[in-house]
Amino acid sequence: MRLEVAVSDQDALDADHRLYALLGREHGNDAHRRYNSLLRELVSFERALVSRHERLQQAR
Repeated sequence: MRLEVAVSDQDALDADHRLYALLGREHGNDAHRRYNSLLRELVSFERALVSRHERLQQAR
């Protein structure tokens, strides 16, 4: 399964900096912790998706 999202090269390069800036405005000194927490959640989701895909492939 593949999800295509149209994003400009510049937006792709700046995405993490923009997210961190937004978190900084909202959470101040806690921005780093929030940023890392979101990254861990994203990685966890990616791993779960890959695992589910592999299980579905094996069931065929």
